[in-house]
Amino acid sequence: MMPTVKQRRALAIAVLLLAAGAAYLWGARAHAHRLNVYPDEWDQGPVLSEAINLKTNGATAVTNRNQMPLYPLYLSLFAAPGEEPAAFFPKAKAASIALSVALLGVLFAVLWRRLAAHAALNVFLITMFTVFLFKAPYCQADLLYYTLSFLAFLCMTDAVAGQAPAHAAGAGLLSALAWLSKASNLPVFLLYLTFLAARATHFFRRANPERARRSLVALALSAAIFLGVLAPYLATSRRMFGAAFYNVNSSFNVWHDSWADVKAHRRRLDESGVPVHQLPDGERMGPRRYLATHTAAQIARRFSIGAVETVLVAAMSFGYFEYAAGYLLLLALLLVWKRRDAAREAAAHPFLTAFGCLFFAGSFLLCAFYVPIAPGPRFALALFLPFMFTAAAVCDRIGRDATLTFAGRKIAVVRAFNFFLSGVLALDMVQILLKGLFSMPGGG
Repeated sequence: MMPTVKQRRALAIAVLLLAAGAAYLWGARAHAHRLNVYPDEWDQGPVLSEAINLKTNGATAVTNRNQMPLYPLYLSLFAAPGEEPAAFFPKAKAASIALSVALLGVLFAVLWRRLAAHAALNVFLITMFTVFLFKAPYCQADLLYYTLSFLAFLCMTDAVAGQAPAHAAGAGLLSALAWLSKASNLPVFLLYLTFLAARATHFFRRANPERARRSLVALALSAAIFLGVLAPYLATSRRMFGAAFYNVNSSFNVWHDSWADVKAHRRRLDESGVPVHQLPDGERMGPRRYLATHTAAQIARRFSIGAVETVLVAAMSFGYFEYAAGYLLLLALLLVWKRRDAAREAAAHPFLTAFGCLFFAGSFLLCAFYVPIAPGPRFALALFLPFMFTAAAVCDRIGRDATLTFAGRKIAVVRAFNFFLSGVLALDMVQILLKGLFSMPGGG
């Protein structure tokens, strides 16, 4: 019996994924051996030390409140008690690559379920070869954080849209795990809770107590699970560092004007022998002191310069920027061309639309503010998956009937864009595997 079209398509996709997986593993291992050869570079040393600390002293050992514990806890599974970081480094790199493969499997399943097939394949392979491949060989929490924060974003959008309580539970759990990977997503989670509260208020005013109650249940469920998962860590931070959500980066580093200022301040603290978290209120760096010592013009300048630098750094990075820019152009085109359809969709989902807009705008501004402290793409890359997914989903939603006539034939715009993207990606993958992967370190 001849295979059906559906079976042939499934076989072709399976062969493509197997070939891509083999190329990915070869590239990640080659990059690990050729470029990532020193354990003290790219902030890997403290991560290795934390993993060995957790292995030596147990999973409840107090970590340094700089590197968050989830990724070092994973690496500790492969460490020996008291092992030297340099000896552990090769095993840790292999474990990081293995984790990236597992995360890619999760991402493929999610994208395949939520996007049209061709768009899902494109977004997946673009992410795989322009982000994950460069980051996988490094002992950093980035890929774990990108995946968890993206999955949390999906659950949050579902909950804001008024879906089942399971989505609210998932938002709380995944946001907590993401925060335990990198302490960067607390503002996003607070924004999400704010929207659930606004949704409940809206429906109370509209005399729809059932939908208002569902929103309040979602808010309570998300917050309870988030705080419940983090409770032991927060309690330890409160006891030992004076604040439940204390983290060196968000509580201290970011409120300086530059990394040079951070290092100078730390040198003064080391000389005085006073830990950061024990500084008197008048000397403690934080939002209050920052606002008191900076004018509105200085703060605006930091945001504007940071925004430009964020875009420039992304444009000169691993190659993901051109695909994000392509989707941004298509999205802008369709929002103008199909503005009535776009307006109708926005009116049908006002809270989801507003949440999405504020999520991306607010997250980008946070990245811009953080640039003087960490100028590389690591922080901003957390927006890549949410943006690519959102752009692909919205373009498919409002542009599915958008066609152009060329040489007497109608061409579906979104379908043509996906084929064009696949062609560019095929050429790009060859260039990446032959040259790009070995000309740019992925640890920045």
